[in-house]
Amino acid sequence: MPKNMLFAIIDTTILSKDLSNTELGFYILLKAKAGRRVIDGNQLRLSTTVGKLTTQINWRLGTQPITKMIKKLQQLKLIEIERVHGKTMDIVFLDDEQSLLKNGYFKVYGHSIKAIIDSSNGKQTLNYLGFYAYFRSTIFEQTKTSSVYDKPLAYLVNACKTPESTVRLYLQWFRENEILANFFVRVMRTETNWYNKYIYADMHDCQKLVKYIDDGRYGSVITEVLE
Repeated sequence: MPKNMLFAIIDTTILSKDLSNTELGFYILLKAKAGRRVIDGNQLRLSTTVGKLTTQINWRLGTQPITKMIKKLQQLKLIEIERVHGKTMDIVFLDDEQSLLKNGYFKVYGHSIKAIIDSSNGKQTLNYLGFYAYFRSTIFEQTKTSSVYDKPLAYLVNACKTPESTVRLYLQWFRENEILANFFVRVMRTETNWYNKYIYADMHDCQKLVKYIDDGRYGSVITEVLE
């Protein structure tokens, strides 16, 4: 189980903004980095440079796309650039405790974000971070069962507005790189009809996933764990 349980809180309304998956992933990267900084007046802040951001994710497409994404987040009033000293900019996140409580929120975890960054590069990293945000938006942590993703694949496809084939490739990559805990199970639809599917949880919830499978009282009617 991961030891790093730091997380960033994301306002759910960001999912309805006019953001590409790459742009959403970029916002998640910024918010996760800011999660290690102090909160000043209930607004999260991050002091960084475009160069530091490109280095962290091994971005090799030049600085212009990064600058363009920063401007896009400003236009959508997700961030403000409060001060610029040389190449260093102070990014202020415009959500606060009141807006998060009003709109709802989900958590993205530092250990998963680090694993994604360590296992990918550049635009690919941002795309995976964006998908991770959509996955986390389907997870609720109030009970031991709600930490588990045991929903049809179509639910996640609709959530991230991405073709099913792409979502399958994302999930395959997350399994192969051990970003998400998972079981491949056989599920009973009727007494004579069954199908196979994956059930997921964030890595820190792996024990909850095991208990969910063992219990058998929730969600899918699992008849066999295949892998």
